[in-house]
Amino acid sequence: MRSEEDLAQRLQKRDWQTRANRDKLEALIHEMLEYVRRSNLYNRLRRLDALQKASEEIEKVHELGSQVTRQRLEEIFYLLRLARQGR
Repeated sequence: MRSEEDLAQRLQKRDWQTRANRDKLEALIHEMLEYVRRSNLYNRLRRLDALQKASEEIEKVHELGSQVTRQRLEEIFYLLRLARQGR
């Protein structure tokens, strides 16, 4: 299982705007959500809130350009770190 930091490093590549890499982006998003689902968070409601927020942000990702996409995903990773800490 990769940590969110490993995923964030993989997102630093500049080729997310190409169609060929859209599948890679979707796979990373799925992997990120699975990471949150498997995380042992102290408060189940906070985990569900983090998943809901991540899902809302992911809906926006597909309509955005590469730089904005990376920014959105960084926001999601931040939310996941908060959720993992149980805040």
